[in-house]
Amino acid sequence: MSISLIVIAQLSILLVAAVAMLILQWKSRRREITDLLEQNKTLMLLVEDQQSHNELHSNQEQSLVRQLTEAEQDLNQQIVAQENPAAKELEHLQEHFQTEKERLVAYLKEGELDRTQLQQMVESLTRKLERAGEIITQHQLTQRQQKELSKTLKNKLSSLSADLIKLKSLGVTRDRLERDKTRLKERLEQLDKKYQEERLLTQNLQQELKTSFRASEVAAMRDELKNTEELLQRTLAEKEFIERHFLEIAEEGPEHLQQELERKKREIALLEIAVLEMDSE
Repeated sequence: MSISLIVIAQLSILLVAAVAMLILQWKSRRREITDLLEQNKTLMLLVEDQQSHNELHSNQEQSLVRQLTEAEQDLNQQIVAQENPAAKELEHLQEHFQTEKERLVAYLKEGELDRTQLQQMVESLTRKLERAGEIITQHQLTQRQQKELSKTLKNKLSSLSADLIKLKSLGVTRDRLERDKTRLKERLEQLDKKYQEERLLTQNLQQELKTSFRASEVAAMRDELKNTEELLQRTLAEKEFIERHFLEIAEEGPEHLQQELERKKREIALLEIAVLEMDSE
């Protein structure tokens, strides 16, 4: 009976150890699943962030193209303004003034002064001078407008330069996000592969443990039956021996019975010692 308790205790210890091992493996698998979920969540956030950056990058590209087009139009307007007919007319008037001045000087040197012709020349010069004043005023206004336009264009080009630098940095960020996305996908695939391998290993281990428990239980039952059968045979043999000797003792005298009793006590003591030794083994 003690051997049966020992076998049961050993099986219980083995069962507890196996259950503890399965619990540890389950916790480990759960942690790996949690890691996979966190990796997946991080990957999704990075993908969304990358999509947002791509949309922002595309919008800024369109805005930059639009601003460059506007800057080109402003430059064309400024070039056209530089070719203003008023400026050309002013140049012609300056040439005409120089010509009239030379004519007037030559006319005065001749000594024969015609008042009417001189008056006509003065009136012509006066009209041209007034026209030159108007052209100069218009030219000054145009120059101020061009100056303001140049200042605006300079600020716009400065802003475009900053946008170009920012767009370049966004391109670098997009490339980095692409690399991070690829690396995270590879890491996710590795974790998923590892999880599948560990899952298969756990299933095989569980099946092996089940088979091992069944085999050990059958072996324990066989050993217990064998030990019980041997113990029963020894008990029957001892019973038969004791009955036979008691019958022999009943036929002997009192002194002989006392001697036999002492001898039997010694045998019983030795038998108890042997049984205790068997139990301890």
